[in-house]
Amino acid sequence: MDEEARSTRDFALPIETAFLHGRGFGIAQTSLLGPKTAVLLNNTAAHHNYGHFGTIAVSTVIFSELQKRGISTIAYANNLRGVAVLCDHLPALPDLVVLNGEGTLHDNHERAIGLMLTAAHFNRLGVPCALINSIWDRNTALMGSYLEIFQYIAVRDSLSKLSMSKFTSRSINVVPDISLANTVLAYPPEGVALPIGVVDSSDDKDSKTLRVFSEFLNAPFYLMDGARRGRDPFGTGEMVQVNTIADCSAWITGRYHFALAALAANRPFLAVRTRVSKMQGMMQDAGLSEFLLNDEWLASALDNKRRAVQDKLAFWNESAFQRSEEYKSNARDSITAAFDTVADLTTVKKAVRR
Repeated sequence: MDEEARSTRDFALPIETAFLHGRGFGIAQTSLLGPKTAVLLNNTAAHHNYGHFGTIAVSTVIFSELQKRGISTIAYANNLRGVAVLCDHLPALPDLVVLNGEGTLHDNHERAIGLMLTAAHFNRLGVPCALINSIWDRNTALMGSYLEIFQYIAVRDSLSKLSMSKFTSRSINVVPDISLANTVLAYPPEGVALPIGVVDSSDDKDSKTLRVFSEFLNAPFYLMDGARRGRDPFGTGEMVQVNTIADCSAWITGRYHFALAALAANRPFLAVRTRVSKMQGMMQDAGLSEFLLNDEWLASALDNKRRAVQDKLAFWNESAFQRSEEYKSNARDSITAAFDTVADLTTVKKAVRR
């Protein structure tokens, strides 16, 4: 695969141009291509203004997997403002609503509650609803009460399943992040690579710590999300693109989707724990928890950080790569099965018509 084909822009283009975008919503530009239709709640690629390759990978998989099963995504909404526009523009009820939970459903987040309320609205109108690709962390019974509306639920990791199971008797499936089904992330690394690269965190304090450490190592530092450039305390940093993973032989990352990209491309990596349990949950399920960098590492002196990194990277051996391969293989199988099940929901008869 050549460099142009791997660029973030080319990766984004098909889904970026598929919708007429507004604030918090998108309406499909083309005529319906399939006999059935879906509305996506939480198009995270659009939410990040198509500047974050992880969310682009996720949204691309959702659209393409539904399309393969004869379901056209006619619209998306990312917040209540978008939902209001959606309800004004939909010509008829969709056959399916898919809520992409991703990293959004935690801490009773305002936007998360809005998405759950929207799914509940469609469910009352007789539209089957699926919750996919979700984290679940530090939510209360308020959020948990909405889980009963979903005919299918899939969370990204076992920690989320454990947390969610306190609020529902529904079956909860563990299906790893669906970006792992996007083959663009899994190209073989090539060329001459620098020893170690460092990727920022969504947490400003952790990001600063990682940037200082990259300076200490004389290692390149990368920003995952373009919106963060203005908040980077150093004012600089390379933007991550799809082919960035080939720049370095090993990685230290505070970003969940970059850890998954390194996993997909068979690059050794160490992952900084995240405030929400998404990184910890993924690494535990993959059998790679020894490659997590915890609060103690973040607070340690620079020399101690370097020694810990050297020691941990040395454990990326044949056994670790075998565990990562098994995790990826199981992920692809479970993602396929999940979309098969979600597509089958469109056979559910609508009990109520608008």
